[in-house]
Amino acid sequence: MEKLLLIDGYNVIGSWVHLRKLQNEHFQQARDILIDTIANYQAYTGTRCMIVFDAYKVKSPANQLLCSRVEVHFTKRDETADAFIERQVRKMASVHLQIYVATSDYSEQMIAFGSGALRLSVDDLWQEVQRCQAQLRAQTQRPALSNRNTFDHRLSPEHRNVFERWRKGLL
Repeated sequence: MEKLLLIDGYNVIGSWVHLRKLQNEHFQQARDILIDTIANYQAYTGTRCMIVFDAYKVKSPANQLLCSRVEVHFTKRDETADAFIERQVRKMASVHLQIYVATSDYSEQMIAFGSGALRLSVDDLWQEVQRCQAQLRAQTQRPALSNRNTFDHRLSPEHRNVFERWRKGLL
């Protein structure tokens, strides 16, 4: 069964320590780091991810972007991320998806749960992201490859960068 993870973006930024510290001086960078982190998580797990940001600090009307294959939504003016997420859960509940909602807002968790989604606290999401990053590191840290004939060994740093951008959906 396909999984969908709906994330309250500013809720996560305000909860993850490294992003909370960054948001006051480099607000856009905090968003970009969250999007990149979730893109890596999505690429590793295969879980479809959607990050929702309130129209806070955004002057344009509601819009949707695709960043590294992650759906990023900015709500319309005066619409909360909670309202957008609730609407998406109700809309997608009939589709055969396992829907998770990541927020630390308890009332939002209960509403999402009542609509058929599973709740995930932002702390649990952080732990899951960390677990996936550790697994990926363990898979990629192998004994010295100097005596092996590998494709990676023959790539220039520029070509590695192209393949990495391709993996993230940036090409």
